[in-house]
Amino acid sequence: MHRPRLILGSLDAIEAALGDELRRWKAVDPLAPPLLLVGDVLIGIYLRRRLARLAGGHVNLPVMTPGHLARLLGEPALLAEGRTPLPAGGQHLLAEEIALGAGGYFAPVRQAPGFAQALDRLFRELREAGVDPEGFRAAVSQAEVNQEKCTALAHLYARYAERRRGFYDGLDTYAVADPSRLDAPAVLVYGISQPSGLLRRLLERLMETRPVTVFLPRTVPEADRAHREMIDWLTSLGAGEEPAPEPVPDREPTALDHLRATLFHPAGGTEPDGTVRL
Repeated sequence: MHRPRLILGSLDAIEAALGDELRRWKAVDPLAPPLLLVGDVLIGIYLRRRLARLAGGHVNLPVMTPGHLARLLGEPALLAEGRTPLPAGGQHLLAEEIALGAGGYFAPVRQAPGFAQALDRLFRELREAGVDPEGFRAAVSQAEVNQEKCTALAHLYARYAERRRGFYDGLDTYAVADPSRLDAPAVLVYGISQPSGLLRRLLERLMETRPVTVFLPRTVPEADRAHREMIDWLTSLGAGEEPAPEPVPDREPTALDHLRATLFHPAGGTEPDGTVRL
């Protein structure tokens, strides 16, 4: 298994480090770039333009969100099993069906619209965390408060899983994703600070066959808490924290540069130059 790399620094520093990493892979094979895994579509659009400048251009660079990657690697296996894609809104409809059939503890609220919405949200969060009905039932059996409520939720979650057994959606593709289907020599991760349990497991499977490098911004301690859990996870897999060197500016710094660099710091002021207006 490849040990992941963890590169930390300011936004400018990690973007420059990402450009350097792409140039390194281009030198190995210009037509076999790594996969750039991004937090959302907008980050991908931004990075394509940014890296065209930082990396001296890029050819055939695959830029994907985690959901896109999971579908690419896992959907063929689900289709081969004969499972049917869940139509848009199907997740919520199934949650409504389970809610309306609830008895016991939840019988008084089973027709309340908010109950179905809460179940829908709970079921999705459990699935994103990689918790199956058996694992949820085992966890709630040890609950120290409101055992009746927890047991009823576990029963509803098991019914929900059984009801959707012949269907699949994007979350199902994570568990069966086959890393061998990915035609990329490495994975570069940018803009993902709090990966779900499903995404962590997928990244760990990818690490078995190729290097994975994660780029995270380092600012002030208060902001760093957002990705503290991810740093701890990567460290547990053997990653060491690599500081990204600050890029050398190609011009004199402006008042806007000063504002960007010190936005969350108790720093002093600078001379106005027209690049920032209030």
